[in-house]
Amino acid sequence: MENNNGDILDALTKANNVVIPLHIRPDGDSFGSTLAMHYFLESMGKKTTVVSSDTIRGTFELFEDYKIVKWGTDLKNTDLTKYDSLISLDVSEAYRFVKDGESNGYKIPDNIFTIAIDHHLNFTSFGNINYHFIDKSSTSEIIYDLLLPHLENNKNRIKVLEMVLVGILSDTGFLKWAISPEVIKKVEAIMREVDYKRIWEILLYNNSLENKKFQAIILKNAIYNKEKRFAYSKISYKEIIDNNIPDGELGGGADLLKDIMGFDFSFVLREVEVGKVFISFRSQKGVDVSVFPPKLGNGGGHKMASGAFVFGKSLEEVEAEAVRVVSN
Repeated sequence: MENNNGDILDALTKANNVVIPLHIRPDGDSFGSTLAMHYFLESMGKKTTVVSSDTIRGTFELFEDYKIVKWGTDLKNTDLTKYDSLISLDVSEAYRFVKDGESNGYKIPDNIFTIAIDHHLNFTSFGNINYHFIDKSSTSEIIYDLLLPHLENNKNRIKVLEMVLVGILSDTGFLKWAISPEVIKKVEAIMREVDYKRIWEILLYNNSLENKKFQAIILKNAIYNKEKRFAYSKISYKEIIDNNIPDGELGGGADLLKDIMGFDFSFVLREVEVGKVFISFRSQKGVDVSVFPPKLGNGGGHKMASGAFVFGKSLEEVEAEAVRVVSN
């Protein structure tokens, strides 16, 4: 069952005890959409538990809402028999909720009713109810469209709108990509109600020193292929450990390289551990980077942003394979 407003709102009304997980390596859209849904359900008198197997960039700790999430709580190790519903947000497949999901997979137990809401191209409709729009900038935008008609006189209206704004701004790079006149209008409407200056300040002007170290390494290691019009970089596990960079601060690398004149797309290889490499692709100039992950490993994404995990190979081996794939 997919994309029926009535069905999904009826399911939310019937839910009583809900678990809402963030996806692995959570970003602003995961954070924003999840907490927006939490506040909406809370306003309906529902009991919610928000969990995340991973940490998130330290920037988000400055939001009071950060404390709501049970960080470091893997869905695989959570007793789901306590809940009648699970709401999946911003993931194409359920394995993206658990720490080792890329290598071992994960299936949500059949006895918990699952509502899946997403905007990724390769969404697999794994929920009992699926709400999927690939033309939306973010899952947070989908949440806005879904919930806005039901927020009038809602006690948590401002909190829902704040978290939606966080998600939309994060997934569009502060309205630099995946935008449309409709998205601009929605952001403008939200800004008229919330303290947007505080959100701007938190997200734009509080990057951690560790994240800056990560970005510096990415720029130092960058390689530019002028003939094939792509730029890429890499960071080894040793470099991550030597510079004491936590997992939550290893984001934004591919975005650093994608806007260089003369290059159409970028990617970054990050050695998570020996024999495990994550590749992040970004494009803003017409190249569909969603085609690369299936050729390299376990992954997927959008035309402009995608990623894949590769197991059992060294960083150098994955680098060579990635360069071969994107060059053809």
